[in-house]
Amino acid sequence: MKKYSRFLAGVLAVLISAGSTGFYAVANKDDTSANGSSSKASDKDSSEDDDDYKSPEIKKRDKKKSDDTKKSDGTTTRKEETVYVLTDANGTPTKTIVSDHLVNPQGLTSLMDVSTLTDIENVKNDDTFSGSGKEMHWNTSGGDVYYKGYTDAALPVDIKVTYTLDGKTISPEELAGKSGKVTVRYDYINNSTATVKINGKNETISTPFLMATGALLDGAKFKNIEVTNGKIVSDGDRQAVIGYALPGLTSSLGLDEDDDLGIPEYFEFTADVTDFELKTVFTAGTNSFFNEIDFDGIDKLDELEDKLGELADAVDQLSDGSQQLYDGTKELNKGVGDLKDGADKLADGGKQLNDGAVSLADGAGKLADGTKKLDSGAGDLVNGIKSAKDGGDKLVGGFAQVNDGAAQLKDGSAKLANGLGDADTGAKTLDEGAASLADGASKLDEGIQKVAGGSGALAEGTKTLDDGAKTLLDGIKAAKNGSAQLVDGFIQVNSGAANLKAGTAQLAAGLVDADDGAMKLKEGADKLKDGADTAAEGAKTLKDGTSSAKDGAKALADGAKTLEDGIKSAKDGSAKLKDGTAKLKNGADELKSGTAKLAEGIGSADKGAADVHSGAKKVASGSKALADGAVNLNNGAANVAAGSSQLSTGAGSLSTSAGTLSAGITSSKAGSAKVLAGAKALSDGIDTLAEGAADIPEKLNGVSSTLTNAADSLNSTIEYNKQVLAGLQQVYAANPSDDIAAMIGTLQQTIASQEQIAAGLADGSSQISADTTELTNGIASLKTGAASLVHGAQTLDTGLATLDEGGKALAAGAGKLYTSSKTLANGAAQVSNGAAGLKAGSSELLTGANALSEGTGSLSKGLTTASAGAKSVDSGAGALQAGIGQVNAGAAALDEGIGKLSAGSGDLRVGANTLFNGIAAIDTGTTSLYEGIKALSTGAGSLSAGASSLSAGLHSANTGAAALDAGAEKLQGGLGQLSDGASKLDNGLGQLNDGGEKLKAGTGTLASSVTELVAGAGQLAEGSTAVADGAKKVSGGAHSLAEGIAAARNGAVQLDTGIGSLQGGLTQLSDGAYALDDGLGLIWQGGQTLKDGTYTVSTGSAQLLEGAEKLSDGSGTLYAGITTLDDGAAKLKDGSQKLEDGAKKLNSGMKKFRREGIDKIINAYNDDITPLLDRLDALKEASKAYDNFSGKAADTEGEVKFIYETAPVAVDKKED
Repeated sequence: MKKYSRFLAGVLAVLISAGSTGFYAVANKDDTSANGSSSKASDKDSSEDDDDYKSPEIKKRDKKKSDDTKKSDGTTTRKEETVYVLTDANGTPTKTIVSDHLVNPQGLTSLMDVSTLTDIENVKNDDTFSGSGKEMHWNTSGGDVYYKGYTDAALPVDIKVTYTLDGKTISPEELAGKSGKVTVRYDYINNSTATVKINGKNETISTPFLMATGALLDGAKFKNIEVTNGKIVSDGDRQAVIGYALPGLTSSLGLDEDDDLGIPEYFEFTADVTDFELKTVFTAGTNSFFNEIDFDGIDKLDELEDKLGELADAVDQLSDGSQQLYDGTKELNKGVGDLKDGADKLADGGKQLNDGAVSLADGAGKLADGTKKLDSGAGDLVNGIKSAKDGGDKLVGGFAQVNDGAAQLKDGSAKLANGLGDADTGAKTLDEGAASLADGASKLDEGIQKVAGGSGALAEGTKTLDDGAKTLLDGIKAAKNGSAQLVDGFIQVNSGAANLKAGTAQLAAGLVDADDGAMKLKEGADKLKDGADTAAEGAKTLKDGTSSAKDGAKALADGAKTLEDGIKSAKDGSAKLKDGTAKLKNGADELKSGTAKLAEGIGSADKGAADVHSGAKKVASGSKALADGAVNLNNGAANVAAGSSQLSTGAGSLSTSAGTLSAGITSSKAGSAKVLAGAKALSDGIDTLAEGAADIPEKLNGVSSTLTNAADSLNSTIEYNKQVLAGLQQVYAANPSDDIAAMIGTLQQTIASQEQIAAGLADGSSQISADTTELTNGIASLKTGAASLVHGAQTLDTGLATLDEGGKALAAGAGKLYTSSKTLANGAAQVSNGAAGLKAGSSELLTGANALSEGTGSLSKGLTTASAGAKSVDSGAGALQAGIGQVNAGAAALDEGIGKLSAGSGDLRVGANTLFNGIAAIDTGTTSLYEGIKALSTGAGSLSAGASSLSAGLHSANTGAAALDAGAEKLQGGLGQLSDGASKLDNGLGQLNDGGEKLKAGTGTLASSVTELVAGAGQLAEGSTAVADGAKKVSGGAHSLAEGIAAARNGAVQLDTGIGSLQGGLTQLSDGAYALDDGLGLIWQGGQTLKDGTYTVSTGSAQLLEGAEKLSDGSGTLYAGITTLDDGAAKLKDGSQKLEDGAKKLNSGMKKFRREGIDKIINAYNDDITPLLDRLDALKEASKAYDNFSGKAADTEGEVKFIYETAPVAVDKKED
């Protein structure tokens, strides 16, 4: 028969596969790897083009098969039979029960039937039948008919059960309760045969039946179980043995039993038994599997060889793949455990990172509020400077009028001197008095010269002070812009964090590539941990830096408070200045009135010497008032000198502080570029993370698909088990027993467990899909937050650059202010000296005035000329009066401007306090960030441990570790620069605060001294008025007229000279007023620049807030995704364990199938094909012909299956 063996090998592959599938399904296991799909492998080889090459026998066979296919259309009445056979322990039948199901697809009310059964009983409804045997009619209600009956007809397959104990045959009754090595064998005898013509000869073949037997064994009694033609299935403390056979198939195919092709004819199991006892054993028999096998299209040996070769190759590949699957799932299962641990720690770190991001967002919000208030305060400051500028403009106008009046006064004094020269010849005594007056006037002139010189130096110092104030304001503006230096440090931090993120993204990409080896991933994970540790140290340094920044912000707030107090003091001084100018105006009014009276007095000079004498007394009185004013002037000048000294000291401290501040800003600016680069690198790293994560959904979808397919396959097994369960339930209904009930219960529990597993697989697939979506959304939100953060960092970097320029300008301005303050102090000293000389001169003036009182005479000739001069003096006094009015108005405007400046400084102080609160909030955020990075470091350590388990892959993480290391280095560098910059900023602001306090004290003293100087000037005006009153009545005195006129003439000459000097001093004062006006203009421009800078900082803070909020949202989404990933990892771990178990069984089954099935079949086939095809067709026809057991009506389709119940073997029970 070897000539049939080649084709036979393919047929046996199909039959064995189909038989194994049914057998394993009964065992509740889904070892369907070697399913009978191969049976249809050669369908595609059939085509009309090959008909010419087919033999007549094959064409006839194909036509017959085609005709058979056309018979069934799904509307034919069908009879399904289940035959329940009860046997004793040896397999001998004792009772046969048949359960019939007439399928009525057309809803007929009358059905024809044929049955040899007895005691027929309808088990479903009240439908009745009439007749018997071949003439049965069922009266139905249009539905199916279910009935049962009994028969003693011969069975198509008998079962013979034999028992051996320690190698000797023994009856079941004798075996019960004994111990030893027991073998139980089930032989299946096929009694259903048919005679067919094969190769021109009549031969007998057996109807092909698949028999499957199952028995439950007590695990406590049965040990070391071995099975032939079957397998062992464990069910807790019980063991199930399942076997199968194809009785008669070997002979029907014309094969020798010695060919060892693996077609089983029996089933047996052997075990070491204690107290032998065997529960009920069930056997299922069916021929339906053979009906579905299609041999069409195979007519050449080469075709069969090709198909069998392909089958062998496929089995080899499947076997290799199952081995790889098993190995891979073992590694996967270990790696998933480590992944779960890492995911837990990653979840903890993600939560801390989320908390830190929320704190950062809160701090950024407070910082934005503070910068808004700071911007508002800068606006008020600009408005106040504008008001001061307006007052300066008016002051310039007033000094212009003062200069005009002084010029007219100069002209009048010249005319007065000429008139007194004419009067000199009139009276000798008046001449002598005039001489004394000239001495006093000379000294007065010397004092006035000193005053003029001091006032010039005062004007110069004031201009320098103005320049220094401008530079100071520019420096404050620049200091404000310097907040971007701190941002620079933060950007550097973000740079390192970005590279850190880029490294972790590349590490994640390496995890996907599981074929490249885990050693490099291990190295990368170790470096990741080192980088995280370094990042933690950097975060701690960042926290220290923010603490220093917080202290600096506190010092800034204190400085703002001090500045506000200084401005209040300046406002008080401005008010006093306003009062002084008012008094000056009153004095000017009196001077105007006096000059008018002087003109009138000169006009009535002929009234007599008595009036002259009386006027001389008043001159003496006025001279005394002048001397008193000189004393006050001297005191005020001394105070001015002291205030200037303090101002110089404060300016020196301010210069030092400004230099330190500028150095700190420069150092901070150096770190800013690195921080900005880090922020950009963070954005790039997140993009890389997104690209790497793009492959994750596809991979997870593949896992989800695998789980779904596994669930579908398990559901198919569940459906088959349910069919077996239904059959057992029918057997139990016909013949109840404890053993059947136990088997039904076990099978029900197995089905329930399988359904739970299938549901778990489906849930796992759905959960993986949901986790993938959440992870993708979290990465997208993180990208958005990173982009906003980079934008805000760029804006703040721009502001820091402006701050750096302003810091340098502040340092330069502070130096200039210090130089100017020294000049101012020198000028104040000169003013003080001049005031002392003025005091001495006023004393001598008083002596001269007394002499003038004694020497007054007739002045009629000289008074004519003096009258004209008096008019000029009157005109000049009027101009002086108008100028002082403008000065007064300018002082009022200056006071108003200082008021607004005070309001602006208040807002500045509020803004500085808000800034301090914002930085404090950022400090809190950095603490959370530091804790998050520490948790990340812990998670990285766990990830390193997991990488060690994944030794089969993950090498590409090395690149990510290198990027992480670089990021950590950048992070460390940026934090160091940030710390240095914050420290220098703190020192500079502290020194700036000290200088501001000293500047405040100096300006307060200066304001007070100026007030006293104005008061002295007022008294000087009063004295000049008294002199004018006395001169009006000079004409009334004739006594000592000559001496007095001579002295008066000399005094008038000196007075003219003094007025000239006064005019020069006023010119310098006017120049100083112009310079003050110009300086206020520059201050106003600087204030505008400061306001623009604060607006830029405010805008940058708002953008930083926006970026921080988005980062907070993104970190929250990321944390949710990590949490979901953690849950998914746990489920994946369970699923991977099940996958490993299944892969192990699949690998074992495939090896066995390859070894015991395919290899033997391939070695067995040979040449000829036609006779074998005839045998196969005959077997199929015989199988299809056996479609009932108890009979069926014509034109009714049929199907039959058998269930055998073998009686138990027990000590205390006997078979029924």
